[in-house]
Amino acid sequence: MRLGLVRHFQIPHHRFQWVDGTGFDSWAEWYDTTDVSPRQVPAAGEDWHHCLCSDLPRAQFTAKTIYKGTIEPTPLLREVPFTSFMPRALTLPLVVWQATSRMGWYLNHGAQKENRRQTQERISAFVARLSSEFRERNILIVSHGFFMQFLENELLRAGFRGKVPMRPHGGIIYPFEK
Repeated sequence: MRLGLVRHFQIPHHRFQWVDGTGFDSWAEWYDTTDVSPRQVPAAGEDWHHCLCSDLPRAQFTAKTIYKGTIEPTPLLREVPFTSFMPRALTLPLVVWQATSRMGWYLNHGAQKENRRQTQERISAFVARLSSEFRERNILIVSHGFFMQFLENELLRAGFRGKVPMRPHGGIIYPFEK
C-alpha cells in the first residue's frame, strides 16, 4: 500500500498583521473558507487509485487541481481548529495568535474546540479506515500542515515508512509505503 500525503495550497495572508482576539477569530473563520493561491506542481499522475481529502475548501481545491479522478472529502482529515485562549483584548501579530492557539491545543486548554485526544481519535479512525477499506490501493491524501504532523506519527505506528517536513509545501506529494 502506498500513500501520498499532500498539504493544501497556501492561503495568502499577512502573518504579522496585528489583531485582537475577535480579529483572530474572524481570521480563523476566513482562513477556513477563503480561496487558495494555486501554484504549478506536477499532477499526481495515474498511480493513485483514490483521493481522500479534508472537507475544507482549500484542501478540496488542491485535490481537484492535482488529481483528476474521484475525490472523497472527509471531516476526518480537517485541520485542528484555531481557537484563541488568551485575553481577547490583547492586540498581537497573527502569527503569535496562531502559535498560542496551537499551544492551547497541545496543553488541552478548555477553550479549544477540539482537544488532543479528539484529534488523535480522528486520526486513528482515519488510519483504521485506510487499513480496512484501501489495503492494496494507492491513496492520495490531501490535508493540512499541522494535522499532517500527527497523521505522520500514526502512520509510522501503523507500519508505514515516510516523512513529512515540519512545514510541508502545498501541492507536493510526500510518499509513505507499507
